[in-house]
Amino acid sequence: MQSFASLLQNCAKHKSIFSGKAVHAQLIRSGFIPDVYTNNHMPSLYLQLGQMGYAQTVFDIMPKRNVITWTTLICSFSQMDLSEKALSCLRSMVLEGFLPNEHTYVGAISACVNTRAVSIGKEIHGRIYRTQDSLNSFVSNSLVNFYGKCELLKSPRLAFAAILEPNLVAWASLISCCFQCGQNEEGLKLFLRSLRVGMTVNEFTCSSVLGACTMLEILELGKLLHCPVVKCCIPAQLYSCTKEVSSPLPCSMKTTMISLFSRDFIQ
Repeated sequence: MQSFASLLQNCAKHKSIFSGKAVHAQLIRSGFIPDVYTNNHMPSLYLQLGQMGYAQTVFDIMPKRNVITWTTLICSFSQMDLSEKALSCLRSMVLEGFLPNEHTYVGAISACVNTRAVSIGKEIHGRIYRTQDSLNSFVSNSLVNFYGKCELLKSPRLAFAAILEPNLVAWASLISCCFQCGQNEEGLKLFLRSLRVGMTVNEFTCSSVLGACTMLEILELGKLLHCPVVKCCIPAQLYSCTKEVSSPLPCSMKTTMISLFSRDFIQ
């Protein structure tokens, strides 16, 4: 059975649907009853090759399923923007008595982001809180991103606060949340906080911050980003998004913001 699993993996790797079907047919003709490990590779193969009908058929006739089986289906549906199918699978998985793992939750939360399913996302968050002793960075970052994309600024702050050691992705997600919700000044302040705790500047964060500088129409703040842009080898076209315009902010506020940025960048 291990050889069949390896063959199925190889077919998926080389994107060969013809070979994959041939291996599947040979497995059926052999008369062997595959274990759940081998069975899991079959829907995975068809999902990776975009054969949704075959994947669903194989899944439906599987005599045994485990958490990996369900998670593969949920994550694949979510990645293919079939969010309703992904969330339906999550419900069926729970009803059958399986406990979702962190990968399952990430796939389900992504599905909620795609459809802006706020109530379902909150239910999933509540379930995570009740059933998980601790959250890994992938789940935490997904929650921050979910609430931010749904423009619920208070919730991502709470999710972020629960992270013991926020990484660059968590910081970038929260900062982006602020900008998406129109809280540009708050986003810039969080960006400064991230720098003080040792976070680096990546392309995603830099683009968001430069966008905020453009919205606030403060050229000087954008100029202060030039140094980290160069140090981190970020494409120059991102920096070009700022332009010289008059600032609608009060002069005192503008001066304070520039002073704060200068203190963090010029060291």
